[in-house]
Amino acid sequence: MKREEHQPTRALAEFTATLDPRSLPDDVRRKLGFLLLDFLRVTSFGARLPWSDWARNYVATVGRAGSSHALFSTEALNPQHATFLNVSFGSSYDADDTHVGAMLHPGVAAWSAALATAEHVGASGSEMLAAVVAGYETIIRIGLAMQPGHFRRGFQSTGTCDVFGTAAAAQPNFAPTIFTQAQGILDGGIPIIITELGDQCSDGTPNSPETTNMVTWADAHNVSVLGWTWDTWYSPGAACSDVLIKDAAGTPTDGYGKVFHDWMVNHP
Repeated sequence: MKREEHQPTRALAEFTATLDPRSLPDDVRRKLGFLLLDFLRVTSFGARLPWSDWARNYVATVGRAGSSHALFSTEALNPQHATFLNVSFGSSYDADDTHVGAMLHPGVAAWSAALATAEHVGASGSEMLAAVVAGYETIIRIGLAMQPGHFRRGFQSTGTCDVFGTAAAAQPNFAPTIFTQAQGILDGGIPIIITELGDQCSDGTPNSPETTNMVTWADAHNVSVLGWTWDTWYSPGAACSDVLIKDAAGTPTDGYGKVFHDWMVNHP
C-alpha cells in the first residue's frame, strides 16, 4: 500500500460508525459484563471522594436538565455533563481498568459516554454495548500507536487518548434511533437539512455507498442534503476525501463527487 493510500484515521472512524451490535462475539459480550461491573465498582468509590463534590458543584453551575443520569443519583442531565460526572467519579479512584500497552485507562471514558448518549437518544442495550466496544477500540488503538514516546514526552495518555474514545462511543450504532427521531421531527412539519455530507473521492474510487444510502433516505423522507466541499482541493493521484469537484469547471471527483453529481442532476 502506498503511503498516501494509508488512512488509519478514516479506517478507525468507519469501523466505529458501522460496527453492527449483532457482530459482537459471545466472549466479547461476556467480557463487557465484567468490564461494566469493574466500571461501577470504581465509580462507586470515586463518587464518595471529596473531589467528586467539586465536579458536582461545577455541573450544578453549568449543567442542564436532560435524560442522561449521573451514576448513583436520580438527577438526569444533558449527555455531556452526565458523561463528565461519571468520568470524574471513575477517574477519582485510580483502580479502573488498564491497558498496559496503550498505557491508559479506557473504561471510564467508553462507558460514561456510551451510557449517557444511549439514554439521550433512547438506544437499545445492544446498541450501547457496541458503542462501548467502539470507544475501547478507538482509545486503545490510538494509545498503542503513540506509546511509549507519548508518555516519555510527559503526556498522560488517559487524558489525551480517551477523548477520542468518548467521541467514538457517543456516535456509532445509534443511526436507526436517530432516523426514527428525525421522522418524528418531519412528522411535526419541521424541515431537516443534512449538511456536510462527504466520502472518498480519490482517483479510481468506483462509487460511494455512504452517499448513496444517505441521499436515498433523504429522497424518501423529503429531506434536503448539502455536500461538502465545493472547493477544488483535489490533487491528481493523491488521497482525496470529502471534495466534490476537481476544477473550477465543476468536473466531479471520482466516487463521492460522481455519485453526488448524478444525484443532483436528477433534482433540477
